Amino acid sequence: MATTLPADPDTERLAQKLAEATGKPLPTIVKEAIAAKAEAAGMSMHGRKRLAGQDLIDRMTAISDQCAALPVLDPRGSDDIIGYDEFGVPI
Repeated sequence: MATTLPADPDTERLAQKLAEATGKPLPTIVKEAIAAKAEAAGMSMHGRKRLAGQDLIDRMTAISDQCAALPVLDPRGSDDIIGYDEFGVPI
């Protein structure tokens, strides 16, 4: 799928100069510039906004609370599940 982005002559000239200086194709220059601006705006390449600071802590706390609320399906201790013997060696 090809996309044509409208650009004024100055923008086209600047992009072309950057492409020549870096040896990269013009579409790569445009893609990298858009990706850099998206990153600076806090967006990932998947379109989701990156969380930081208290928002990130709140999200991680919510996830850990959800995991802690899950039922215990196997009441054995971790040593029993893994299978350690009385000397601490896996069976």
